[in-house]
Amino acid sequence: MKLRTLAEAPIFKDTHVLVRIDSDVAVVRGALTPESVYRLDCALPTLKYLLKKRAVVTVMGHRGRPQGKKIAALSLAPVQKYLEARLKTKLKFLPNTRFDAREEKNDLTYARELALDHEIFINESFATSHRAHSSTHAITKVLPSFAGLQFEREVWELSKLFAAATPLALIVGGAKFDTKVPVIEKFVKRAQHVFITGAAANAFLVAKGFRVGGSCVDDQSVAMAKKLLKHKNIVLPVDLIIAAIGGASKKFRAVALEELPNGAAVCGAREANVDVGPATLVMMSEMLVGVRTVVWNGPAGVFEHEPFHLGTERTARLLAKFGRGGAQVIAGGGETVTAIMASNMQRGFSHLSTGGGAMLAFLGGEKLPAVVALMR
Repeated sequence: MKLRTLAEAPIFKDTHVLVRIDSDVAVVRGALTPESVYRLDCALPTLKYLLKKRAVVTVMGHRGRPQGKKIAALSLAPVQKYLEARLKTKLKFLPNTRFDAREEKNDLTYARELALDHEIFINESFATSHRAHSSTHAITKVLPSFAGLQFEREVWELSKLFAAATPLALIVGGAKFDTKVPVIEKFVKRAQHVFITGAAANAFLVAKGFRVGGSCVDDQSVAMAKKLLKHKNIVLPVDLIIAAIGGASKKFRAVALEELPNGAAVCGAREANVDVGPATLVMMSEMLVGVRTVVWNGPAGVFEHEPFHLGTERTARLLAKFGRGGAQVIAGGGETVTAIMASNMQRGFSHLSTGGGAMLAFLGGEKLPAVVALMR
């Protein structure tokens, strides 16, 4: 897959360049979250390159889902403040692109308005590349367009996984099970193990005859899980942490699935699966011995609430250990990267993808609109 890259772009002194970055950051108590800082830091090499070329740079991006309304809390001000501090220079920013309802309709007229007075477009937002929006797709019909340095690296690193060294393991967690099915289907025949954790495990447990109480699950996901269970390399948790829905985090218990009879309730109607247990992590550690490539997307539990972050944090530490031992370990998705950054384990990973849905779509074999638009 050959992209038109930044190195090929005809950028000189005073060339007016429009850069689309991944600016969908979270601000907690006035500060950017670690994962948000990582997202913005990924745009720095491209911005530094352009500034060194003495180009006239304009930055655009989106935050949140304002649905075409101008919402002050979703402005790009925190993004601009952070990047200007890192680059030690002022930057021109356009308003949140999603303040205009035409953005998500891939409206060509809106793309022309964004492109006005610019000569080159650089896409540095791989995380939104699975969406055909005006600021990522339609605009490529208006301006000569090229991939930013991080965008190029994302495509390169993820493309390598289609011919990655084996044995290979896939670890899938989190919710939005339907977005993960194509990746599982794509890799299940090549992978030695496909570990299912987090909310994604609920559908498989129901498919195997268990009842999961108030845990997040739906009939469509269960039907898909039943089809996937024909593959013997699908590995489910052997124990779970169960807690009351909306209850105090101090009230939780561990459940060993192997001790439950078929058809048993894993948890009550007002309880939910909130994390994997310690036995699951031990099992995973043992089964990963000798694996040369690991791909991870999605947390192992409700990691944003302590102490249910432990399964995800320990997964990050475990995979970082294998990465430092020579395995290629790639992870992606906002929550996954947040957990890795929180545990300070990023150095053990070969690549942290800024894309969640985009990473899944790419690895699932989809043609991403914004990627296709930048191909030669």
